[in-house]
Amino acid sequence: EQGRTPNLITLDDTTFQKEIFNKLVDEAKEVVEAQNDSDHLAEEIADVYEVLESIIKLKNLDPNQIKQIQINKRVQWGSFDKKIWLESVTEKE
Repeated sequence: EQGRTPNLITLDDTTFQKEIFNKLVDEAKEVVEAQNDSDHLAEEIADVYEVLESIIKLKNLDPNQIKQIQINKRVQWGSFDKKIWLESVTEKE
C-alpha cells in the first residue's frame, strides 16, 4: 500500500511453527470482524486458506486426506447447512 513499507524477516523453523499458528488465530479473528462486508470477508477467508495451506505443508499433511476426513465428519455428524448447532453433550451414566 502507498506510504507503507513492510519489514520482513526470515524465521527459523521453531519460530515459524509458533507464529503460523498464531497467524491462524489472528486471521480467524479478522474473518469475524469482516462478517458484514462481503468483499472484505472474502479477502479474510482467502487469508485463512493461505495460512491453513501453509500449516498443511509444514506438518506434511495430505490435503486429500483432510478433505476425506471432512467428508466423513459431515456424514457422521452433519454439516452447518441446516443451521443445526450442537449445544452440549450429555455423558451416559
